[in-house]
Formats: sequence, C-alpha cells, structure tokens
Amino acid sequence: MILAVRNLSKGATAKASIESSTKCSDSVISVWELDQCSYASVQSFASRVSAELERVDILLLNAGVCPLNGPWRHCERDEEAITVNVVSTFLLAFLLFPKLRETARLFPDTVSPGPTMTVVTSLAHTYTDFHLSRTAPEGQLFNVLSSPDRREVTMDDHSDQYFISKLLQIFLIRSLAAHCPVSKTGVTINCVQPGFVKSGIFKFEGTFAVAMAKLMIGLVARSTEMGSRTLVHAASQGG
Repeated sequence: MILAVRNLSKGATAKASIESSTKCSDSVISVWELDQCSYASVQSFASRVSAELERVDILLLNAGVCPLNGPWRHCERDEEAITVNVVSTFLLAFLLFPKLRETARLFPDTVSPGPTMTVVTSLAHTYTDFHLSRTAPEGQLFNVLSSPDRREVTMDDHSDQYFISKLLQIFLIRSLAAHCPVSKTGVTINCVQPGFVKSGIFKFEGTFAVAMAKLMIGLVARSTEMGSRTLVHAASQGG
C-alpha cells in the first residue's frame, strides 16, 4: 500500500497508526510525497509509480480541499479547489491509467475483480445550479472560476466553488468511464460518496465560522473510520 501525502510527517503518523491497529508488517505500507497543488509533484509521483511498482491494483483518488471562506489561494493557474479537486485529480488519473491497464493485461488471473480506479466525490455536487456553465465564454470556464470577479462575488462564502469542483468530477468520471469501458480496458472506473465525515478537508477563517463548523461536525458527521468503509467497498468493488 502506498500512502500518497502532502505532509510526510503526517503520513508517517498515519502509517504507524495503521500498523498498530492491523498488526501488519512495517514493509506493507510506504509513504510517498504527493502535493496536488503542484502539477510537477503529480507528474513526479506518477513517474515513480510507473517506474517502481510492478502493478497497481487500486487507485483511490481521495485528495480534496474545501476552503469555505477567507482569502482565496491559487495553485498553478487556478483557484485551489479547482486545481486540487479537479485538474490534479484527473491529471493523476490519466497518467496512471496505463499502469492499471498494464496490470489487467499482465495479471489477468491474479487480480479479482480487476484493477479499479475510484474517485471520491460528494453529494455537494447537487448543491450548485452551475450557472457559470451557461454564462462563461466557450473554453474559458476555468479562467472564470478563478478570476478576480469570481473571488469578489464569493468572498464570504466559497462553498459554491467546492460544489462546482465536485460536479466537474462527476462529469469527468462519467466521460472517462464511457470512453474507457472495463470490457475494453480491464479497468473498472467508479466513484463513491462517503457522506458527511469528520476530516481535515474543511477550511474556515473567523471564530464564528469555526465554531459553527465544529458544532455541525460534532453533531452529525460520521467518523473517519466509518466513512472510509465506503471507500474500501468501492475500490474493492464490494469484495
């Protein structure tokens, strides 16, 4: 198992926790650096996977950010949520898809039910009317999503930016699955929505926003372990 993490020290802590709870050998899990705010990091990680791993049975694309208020942060050319949740997620998917196909071809009898690519999505994709799809000039949607005008409109509430990023994920995963069916590639492409889960994805600024967020998370959010069960179920295709 490869833990792809932006912060290596936190990754090491997660590795130790998994080893402690599962009693697995310390050789089972490796921690590799991956920062989806950087396209160079995504490309470097994909190159390392292709060069160093004999096979990839499951690719679980789980990285995401949800900055709900405060100053915008740009990564590469786009706003952070668009870069991390959409562009880098699918850049990594496209770069590693050949490795998944290779695994299906070289190990047809040992991979059951076959290599799987799973993208972690969200019910939040239903919360936007995505009016920008009708008003943005053709070919300029990402520029509009990251423009100063957009930033001013959403200064106090960035939630629609996150909702749109999750909707774009749905569009892309459906298109990828349609163009690369398992019948031709040997690779299953799916997505999963784990529900409202306690995690570090939400970013708030201001004491009131933080207090309200913590209250809601404490009252109704599922535990991280419980939410992770849906990810395992999707990535293993119920196996």
